[in-house]
Amino acid sequence: MMTSKDDEDGAEAEEMNTPKRPAPENISNIPGAPAKKIDEKDKEISRLKNENVRLRQQVKKANEEMEIMKAMYSSKGDGSAPLLPPNILQQQLNDARGEIGRLKVEIERNSQWFQETLGKRDEELAKLHNELAEQRANLKKAENELENKEKETVQKNKDIFELRQRQEVNRQDTATLKRQLEAALREKKFERQKNPFSSLLNYTSRQKRFKAALISLIQIAEEEDFSELLNLIYKQAGEDDDLTIRTKMTPSEAMFIMNRVKMTKKGVEAMKSFLRHLGIADPFPSRADMDELEKEMMESAFIKVFTDPDGTVVGKVEDIKAFIEIRLKELAAEHKLIFDKVTGEDIHIAFFADKGGPTTKLVAVIINLKNPNSRYHIIPLGMFNGDDNADNMKKYLGDVLEQINNLESVEYEEDGKMVKRRVEHMLGGDLKFLSSCYGHFGGNCHDLCILCYANNEKNHNLAHIDLLKGEARTFDEYVKDAKNGTNSIYPDTEILFKRVKFENIIPPSLHIIMGLAHRYFFEYFLNLAASMDNPTSQPVTKLSLKKSHLNRISRNLSQQKAEIEEIKKEKGKMGKILETIDHFIAKKVDKVRNPPPHCSAKHCFYQDKKMKVTKKERLDIGRFECDGCQGFFHGICSGVFTSDDRDELHHPDNIHQCFSCRKWDLNKIRRDLVKKMDLTDVYVGNLENEYNSLNDEKTKLEDVYGGNGGYRKKLEQCWKENGADMSTYKQNFNGNQTYALLETKAIDEMFAIFPSTIQHEHLKAAAKNLGLLQSLCTSNIFDDDQHLAFETALNDFIEELKKAHPDDTITPKLHWLHKHVLPFVKLHHTWARACEQGIESMHAYANELMRHFASCRSKELQMYRVFKRMILNNRLSDKFRF
Repeated sequence: MMTSKDDEDGAEAEEMNTPKRPAPENISNIPGAPAKKIDEKDKEISRLKNENVRLRQQVKKANEEMEIMKAMYSSKGDGSAPLLPPNILQQQLNDARGEIGRLKVEIERNSQWFQETLGKRDEELAKLHNELAEQRANLKKAENELENKEKETVQKNKDIFELRQRQEVNRQDTATLKRQLEAALREKKFERQKNPFSSLLNYTSRQKRFKAALISLIQIAEEEDFSELLNLIYKQAGEDDDLTIRTKMTPSEAMFIMNRVKMTKKGVEAMKSFLRHLGIADPFPSRADMDELEKEMMESAFIKVFTDPDGTVVGKVEDIKAFIEIRLKELAAEHKLIFDKVTGEDIHIAFFADKGGPTTKLVAVIINLKNPNSRYHIIPLGMFNGDDNADNMKKYLGDVLEQINNLESVEYEEDGKMVKRRVEHMLGGDLKFLSSCYGHFGGNCHDLCILCYANNEKNHNLAHIDLLKGEARTFDEYVKDAKNGTNSIYPDTEILFKRVKFENIIPPSLHIIMGLAHRYFFEYFLNLAASMDNPTSQPVTKLSLKKSHLNRISRNLSQQKAEIEEIKKEKGKMGKILETIDHFIAKKVDKVRNPPPHCSAKHCFYQDKKMKVTKKERLDIGRFECDGCQGFFHGICSGVFTSDDRDELHHPDNIHQCFSCRKWDLNKIRRDLVKKMDLTDVYVGNLENEYNSLNDEKTKLEDVYGGNGGYRKKLEQCWKENGADMSTYKQNFNGNQTYALLETKAIDEMFAIFPSTIQHEHLKAAAKNLGLLQSLCTSNIFDDDQHLAFETALNDFIEELKKAHPDDTITPKLHWLHKHVLPFVKLHHTWARACEQGIESMHAYANELMRHFASCRSKELQMYRVFKRMILNNRLSDKFRF
């Protein structure tokens, strides 16, 4: 039964277990906080607390009454009988207990409600705190924005102030100009000046006229800022045909510069929009005019792009004659066609084909021009992805070749009337392409030339270069050789360009000069530098053979290493045999169960477990017959310990006996084996020394071949200072670099690196003559002095080269220069009026376009856009000097 003390303790415990809430922050001062709601919640909580206190007081009072009742029930207080009957007291006690229970339930309910109310209050308070933080952040942001706006206002006021100052200065300048104009008018100076502005040369006079124009514009505009008036004058003056002022490009000019800088149509639109945004006059014509001109040009070009069944993308001009006639008309209209002592009244067209990057291009070069090799004058006729050989040309551009072979004459408008001219065909390209056009094997065969029957079967060297000659080939003989497959001509082949005379085949000047310079000069110096930088006993081969040289050394190293490993393996077996012999001497043989059979030796070493062999090794154990007792023995059981012993055993002139016939005991056998092991150690040591020495030399040779030697670095530095940095991958130079290195200054610096010898003097003279030949490779017509200079330089080059490299071989390019270049020059009065330089520059331009249109998913679309740009580049350049 619970006493009053227990009730008080329970109430205190309940009050202690109630979580203490922190005193609420006074948020009535928070801007925007709902203080009224918080005050109402606080009043409600205070009322509940008072109610709980009142209920606890009632419980306490009930407990006191119950104690009194108990006392009354037990006695009167003096040990006598109770004052009231027991049943009444019990009833009152039960009533008091019921009242206490009811009060406790009410207190518990009030406490629970009190806890829920406090929880809700905490949630609302946290929400209010979040709202407060957000309001504070908004307040801070507003303060920052206000501060920024104040700064902007200050800056704007400052700008306005500066603008007003400038306007004031302008007003003062304008007033000054007005006063000057009025003074000038009063003096009537301008009335007396009749000279046009373009004739004024004096700076002061031009400035006076300029200031007078400004004042007039201000007076006409009736305002100081006359920019709108000036823009209107600029725009409409350019559109007025009666005026010579130009403010816009023509469609052809705009398309030319667009192609020159590789700008797309979207790029042009972006440029026009940007200029309008800046308030700058747009110099470009309308997009419609440009599209109309492009459509007109491309319709007359007859371009066709398709994909061959094998997947090759091909682009070509469908009507060759019509397109060439259009180009001749356009060139004639610009007065660019030239007719001289070489061309006469004919049109000379050279056809070139070459592979550059992934594509092979077939082009036409009109020679009746001042700069026929310019890429702007080269006419693209066909292009495909593949190699530049005869089979591909016939497969993908067969109809183009047929049209070229049928091109006998052209008709076009010249000076307002139609003219008809004969077409003289010429053919150019590298030697590989030229050989392919005639079904020739190429320069590495015995009949190395397509123009003559020069036979190099005897491998003539430079000292006998005059012996490498032959009769000129003819068209009929080519047909005969193709039919029979003779004289280095493939059987059943045909000439691709049938209208090209043999005297009109252009010797490839660019490839000949580059090839000879690299083969007889640059390569020689590279090999000489490697030889002088070589610190090893290994001879240095030509750099072109360095890979095979290093591979040969690597193979020797591999063989030596394998030999060393094999001998070491034999040494290990000999060690096992020695241990086995020691076992037999000490009579401690640990016998195996099944030793290899068929051995007549007194001591078969395979009986010891030390010489235990696998099943596979048992099959490889050799046996031989003793020449003395005719018994059969295992090799090691009769003294065959090494590979040399096996070689002697199988030699037919040698006699081999077993240990018993030689009367050798185990000790003598042991001594012989130890001696062989010692000799083996010496031999292995020597082999390892040779291996290490050869490996070190290989490492040093790799450094020499890699260009890390002193002379090689000096040579490369000399080349670099003269504008030629050798290609790391190809180890050669391009055309411009070769031209730079054949200058006299570069030649002298190159030879100064190495010791002076008689050979070098001849080689230097040959190099300078080759440089002179290169300098004469222009599109100009030779006069008599140039003819003489060319012939002298060519003959001197051959003679000096013979003296410098008498034992060197004769390359096809050297044969062409020696036998066929001079006749061509005498006939055409030039060597390089049309050469490979043009198509090489076309490769660079086409490769740029391929990268420019690389995003095209369709390869046909990419080919069409590239081909179209090449056509436009050719047709739009006539009006401009390039």
